[in-house]
Amino acid sequence: IHPSVKVIAAIGPENLHRRDLDTGIASMDSWQTPPRMVAPLPTGTVTFLFTDIEGSTRLAQKFGADYAQLVADHFSIIRAEIEREDGVEVNTTGDGVFAVFPSAVDAMTAAAAIQRQMYAQDWPEGGDVKVRVGANTGEATVSDDDYVGVDVHKAARIMSAGHGGQVLTSEPTRLLAGDGFEFRSLGRHLLRGLETDESVSQLMIPGMPSDFPPLNTATAIPNNLPTRVSSIIGRDGDIEAITGLIDEHRLVTILGPGGVGKTSLAVTIGSRVVDGFPGGVTFVDLSGVSEPTFVIPSVASAIGVDIKTVEGLSERLGETKTLLVIDNFEQVVGAAEDLGRLMGASGDVQLLVTSQVPLRLPAEHRYVLSALQVNGSADSASVRLFYERARAADPSFSPDLDEVTALVGRLEGLPLAIELVASRANLLSPGEMLERLDEGSLTYSAPVGAPERHQSLTDALEWSYGLLDEVTQTAFRRLSVFAGDTALSAAEEVAGDVVVADALTAIGELVDRSLLVRLPGSTSRFRMLDGIRLFGRHQLGESGEAEEIEDRFVAYFIRASREAYKGLQSDKGEWWQSHLDAGFANLREVLSILHGNQDAAQGLELLGNTWRFYQSRGHLVEFELWLNRFFEIPVGSDHGEGFVKGLMGRAALEYWREEPDLAITDYELAVARARKLEAPDLIADALYGLGTSLIIDGRGGEAAPHLDEARAMYTELGDMGGLADIVAGDAWVTASVSGFAGLGPAFERSGDLYQQAGRQIQATQAKFAQAAVALTENRLDDARDLARAGLARGVDLSDLFLQTWGLEYAASVALEYDDVEFAGLLFGAAEAERERIGGGWGPGTIGLDNARDVLVERLGEAGAEELISPGRLMNLAEAVELALTTLTKPG
Repeated sequence: IHPSVKVIAAIGPENLHRRDLDTGIASMDSWQTPPRMVAPLPTGTVTFLFTDIEGSTRLAQKFGADYAQLVADHFSIIRAEIEREDGVEVNTTGDGVFAVFPSAVDAMTAAAAIQRQMYAQDWPEGGDVKVRVGANTGEATVSDDDYVGVDVHKAARIMSAGHGGQVLTSEPTRLLAGDGFEFRSLGRHLLRGLETDESVSQLMIPGMPSDFPPLNTATAIPNNLPTRVSSIIGRDGDIEAITGLIDEHRLVTILGPGGVGKTSLAVTIGSRVVDGFPGGVTFVDLSGVSEPTFVIPSVASAIGVDIKTVEGLSERLGETKTLLVIDNFEQVVGAAEDLGRLMGASGDVQLLVTSQVPLRLPAEHRYVLSALQVNGSADSASVRLFYERARAADPSFSPDLDEVTALVGRLEGLPLAIELVASRANLLSPGEMLERLDEGSLTYSAPVGAPERHQSLTDALEWSYGLLDEVTQTAFRRLSVFAGDTALSAAEEVAGDVVVADALTAIGELVDRSLLVRLPGSTSRFRMLDGIRLFGRHQLGESGEAEEIEDRFVAYFIRASREAYKGLQSDKGEWWQSHLDAGFANLREVLSILHGNQDAAQGLELLGNTWRFYQSRGHLVEFELWLNRFFEIPVGSDHGEGFVKGLMGRAALEYWREEPDLAITDYELAVARARKLEAPDLIADALYGLGTSLIIDGRGGEAAPHLDEARAMYTELGDMGGLADIVAGDAWVTASVSGFAGLGPAFERSGDLYQQAGRQIQATQAKFAQAAVALTENRLDDARDLARAGLARGVDLSDLFLQTWGLEYAASVALEYDDVEFAGLLFGAAEAERERIGGGWGPGTIGLDNARDVLVERLGEAGAEELISPGRLMNLAEAVELALTTLTKPG
């Protein structure tokens, strides 16, 4: 039975639209076809529109016979809006409607009204009906009293790609709808049943939800553009102008003062032009980067690689047309030359940069972004922005237009200033806001030499700052030392003392006043927006306590890193990984402060304490950069615990990069320095590192004495994890001498000990070692299951290093099953990921045949490369998902 029949049977003929009844349904056969009107169908260029209820099966099961009324109410809403905009209902299609409109404007007006009415409808509890709407404009071809042709199918497929509450359109519909509507480009998508990809946009409906999951399509141009949660106002001319510049120039810089809206504009433009960049549009946020050296690594990280050189990044970008949207460049303008070199090396890369100062590169085309228009009209962009943001704070907001105009004029039309002031509409009227600004008591005097363009933003910030009591002002200044997200415990410790006795209350006040943002989905992590933070840092400098607060900030993270040193290898390891990941910007800030103070001891200690985090999260390139910087600082005779931990961190990097000779040298020095400090835990850790480095250097016989000494120390310390290390180390010594055969129980025992000690990373490594044993012993099914289990655990731990290692084992298993195509893909992905991470053991080091060598032996150089190359183009997540899915199949 056609889906429409089920709906008709459920709601009853009496609830059918009168046009449906006009079709003269008289037999069961006639129920097989969706009912349609008999009036002539419109021809020419029309806009086809489809609707459908999301989750209709769930609703039908939940409400049973009452579902009929929900469907009937839903049809009434849709039909009323179609008729209101001169649309014609063609027929019902399942739980939705197929309609046609004489113009795209009419169709979009009806679509927006449908979603508003559906959203506002008083549905029964748990029975919210959400419809997805899709539209396409094309030539109406009528055959046998029905529409035919690809344009109709395209509209239906666009609708089916969406989600409840969402309106999607094709490019023709978006263009013909005109400037009266706002759209967000969602990129090019391969719609089901169509042979070519299509540009799809989302109609942005003011006051309605705008964030939805990814479209249900086969493909999309990659982009990581942030999702805007509010509309951009008054920038239509700027968007059109800059979009045109991007068509003509490879480097476009949006210039303007802080708070003028450069970031929002760049993100909006990026979403508009995504169709023209098959290689994707990548947003690079430099707000947490303060040094030019890290710009290229940050760009690489944003596109999903970990590369430190222009040449390496250029090679990774390839020859596909790509747009990099680089935000907040003014603080790292010294890296302009690197961007110039990147453009020179990558002919298909374009840059859209936001900055307060120009890059001064030959290829640069500058666009100066002005403040919003200010005049006495309610249509003024600055007034409209104030109204929208004020009503978000207070839905009943209805001020005097003259007061609002005067206020936004006082703020010189600067968007951030307007937004900050408008957020207080629930407390003060525009007149009261203006009075406080004009009194002078809250006027901020910029520091000597500050650009004039900063005055209006600092006025707004000073005004907000002036509303705080003295204790909360102190907390605000102190919290500006954090460079990124911060945990509540850290914020309380850095901000609190006898002056700020109740730091929690002060933090709550700052959140209420929008000077501190609580991160979505979290009750214990906060962030200060960058523009606000810069203002706070100025206030902190003026207060005379900047050095003291920086010392507190550093001390907190040094102490936390000492806990992390053991915590990363305990049952709290996953928590520590996530904790350090969330606070990564602060970790960078602490290292910058320590390097500026030439404090090598604490800098090396911080790195040595956290090296496992850098490894697991794939930041070994940056880890090396910091290590090199601190080791360049003369330390004299200061070879304390920090220096020893730094040595061991560098040795670990060398160990995992298959540079055992360098690792041995550093571990030997670490052992000697730790002995002088009489620190048994450091001595044992350094001895174990030295022993394992000797093993991978092919000197397993020399490792035993060091492992034996470490064993005795771990036993005395009661360190279960350390003892598990030794059990694994003993097994690796044997493997290095006589191979893996027979070592399954030894590695299994080490894995059990690691589990007891809470060391999940090493327990997973033990699983991989057991897989190597199973391969050696030709137990292929066991090898497959062990490799899959280890790989799955690497995903659970969000450990990129383990996942890469797991791909190596999966490739080896595939080779043994003679699945050369699968092996080539996985090996290529693992090989590329090792390069991206900046380290990792190759197959030979972990006792496996090198898949590349095996494939070359079987297929020749060209044949092997044909299988491996596609894998190198896969991202890690895709490769891991493929491996996990395929490894579940019997050999």
